[in-house]
Amino acid sequence: MKNLVSFLVVMGLANLGFAQNSDIASAESSNLISSTSVKSSRNSDYLTKINDRYNSDDLLILEKKVSEYDVTRSTNFDGRTKTFTVKFVATKGAIEAIYDENGIILSTTEKFKDVNLPVPVRHTAFNLYPDWQISGNVYSVNYYRNKDAEKTYKLKLTKGKKKTVLYLDSEGNQM
Repeated sequence: MKNLVSFLVVMGLANLGFAQNSDIASAESSNLISSTSVKSSRNSDYLTKINDRYNSDDLLILEKKVSEYDVTRSTNFDGRTKTFTVKFVATKGAIEAIYDENGIILSTTEKFKDVNLPVPVRHTAFNLYPDWQISGNVYSVNYYRNKDAEKTYKLKLTKGKKKTVLYLDSEGNQM
């Protein structure tokens, strides 16, 4: 697996997917299907609910790959009726997706570090903490089929030797 990861990094691929299940599998790029296919439309609910007009292109690309992934084409998919968990890794974070036997996303847990912050999040942070600097952030998304996606930003703020943490949703509301 180390050789495969090294090869993909050298080839300039920003995203590497791998499955985590009791029978650990790799998410081969051949399992990604075109956006016009049936599988993609089955996961349009996921894309609609997690899409944030502020998301950067690299997040959008990874989320699209998650929506297009075809678990039934995985070498470790054995026709099971249990869920199938796949982890997609990017340079700034990861998405762990749980699919049913038909390739429909049941839930995802997403976490990304140091992303571009939405204007409402920056605005709230600077209004609550004037003269402070945002020294880092973590963007988290929890998606569950048939429910709204939960999107949160954890901001690390500093002012001299002082430090604090601020939790906001994607609209800048304090949590």
